[in-house]
Amino acid sequence: MIDRDAARVARLAAWAAEHGRDVAELAIAWLASQPGVGPVIAGATRPEQAQANAAAADWTLTANDVDHVGAIARRERVP
Repeated sequence: MIDRDAARVARLAAWAAEHGRDVAELAIAWLASQPGVGPVIAGATRPEQAQANAAAADWTLTANDVDHVGAIARRERVP
Protein backbone atom coordinates (compact mmCIF):
# COMPACT_ATOMS: atom_id res chain seq x y z
CA MET A 1 0.00 0.00 0.00
CA ILE A 2 2.75 2.45 0.91
CA ASP A 3 4.56 1.80 -2.39
CA ARG A 4 1.39 2.50 -4.36
CA ASP A 5 0.77 5.68 -2.39
CA ALA A 6 4.37 6.81 -2.89
CA ALA A 7 4.07 6.15 -6.63
CA ARG A 8 0.85 8.16 -6.75
CA VAL A 9 2.44 11.09 -4.90
CA ALA A 10 5.43 10.90 -7.26
CA ARG A 11 3.09 11.14 -10.27
CA LEU A 12 1.28 14.09 -8.70
CA ALA A 13 4.60 15.77 -7.90
CA ALA A 14 5.75 15.25 -11.49
CA TRP A 15 2.50 16.73 -12.83
CA ALA A 16 2.90 19.74 -10.54
CA ALA A 17 6.54 20.19 -11.60
CA GLU A 18 5.48 20.17 -15.26
CA HIS A 19 3.36 23.18 -14.35
CA GLY A 20 6.15 24.92 -12.44
CA ARG A 21 4.67 24.12 -9.02
CA ASP A 22 5.24 21.69 -6.17
CA VAL A 23 2.94 18.98 -4.86
CA ALA A 24 1.91 21.02 -1.79
CA GLU A 25 0.74 23.85 -4.04
CA LEU A 26 -1.12 21.31 -6.17
CA ALA A 27 -2.87 19.88 -3.12
CA ILE A 28 -4.09 23.30 -2.02
CA ALA A 29 -5.12 24.38 -5.53
CA TRP A 30 -6.95 21.08 -6.13
CA LEU A 31 -8.82 21.31 -2.83
CA ALA A 32 -9.78 24.92 -3.54
CA SER A 33 -11.19 23.85 -6.93
CA GLN A 34 -13.63 21.35 -5.42
CA PRO A 35 -17.30 22.35 -5.34
CA GLY A 36 -18.53 23.14 -1.87
CA VAL A 37 -15.06 23.62 -0.40
CA GLY A 38 -14.62 26.89 1.41
CA PRO A 39 -11.27 28.34 2.33
CA VAL A 40 -8.37 25.92 2.44
CA ILE A 41 -6.39 26.40 5.62
CA ALA A 42 -2.91 24.92 5.57
CA GLY A 43 -0.43 25.01 8.40
CA ALA A 44 3.21 25.96 8.13
CA THR A 45 6.15 25.66 10.48
CA ARG A 46 8.70 27.40 8.26
CA PRO A 47 8.52 30.65 6.25
CA GLU A 48 9.06 28.83 2.95
CA GLN A 49 6.02 26.66 3.68
CA ALA A 50 3.89 29.75 4.26
CA GLN A 51 5.20 31.22 0.99
CA ALA A 52 4.32 28.03 -0.91
CA ASN A 53 0.85 28.02 0.64
CA ALA A 54 0.33 31.62 -0.46
CA ALA A 55 1.61 30.83 -3.97
CA ALA A 56 -1.02 28.11 -4.30
CA ALA A 57 -3.72 30.77 -4.01
CA ASP A 58 -2.54 32.16 -7.36
CA TRP A 59 -3.03 28.83 -9.14
CA THR A 60 -6.47 28.24 -10.61
CA LEU A 61 -6.80 24.77 -12.06
CA THR A 62 -8.84 24.28 -15.21
CA ALA A 63 -11.62 21.69 -15.28
CA ASN A 64 -9.31 19.48 -17.35
CA ASP A 65 -6.54 19.90 -14.75
CA VAL A 66 -8.93 18.92 -11.95
CA ASP A 67 -10.02 15.81 -13.87
CA HIS A 68 -6.45 14.87 -14.67
CA VAL A 69 -5.22 15.28 -11.09
CA GLY A 70 -8.28 13.45 -9.75
CA ALA A 71 -7.59 10.51 -12.07
CA ILE A 72 -3.98 10.33 -10.86
CA ALA A 73 -5.14 10.49 -7.22
CA ARG A 74 -7.68 7.71 -7.78
CA ARG A 75 -5.14 5.62 -9.74
CA GLU A 76 -7.34 5.70 -12.81
CA ARG A 77 -6.29 5.99 -16.38
CA VAL A 78 -5.54 9.65 -17.04
CA PRO A 79 -8.03 11.27 -19.43
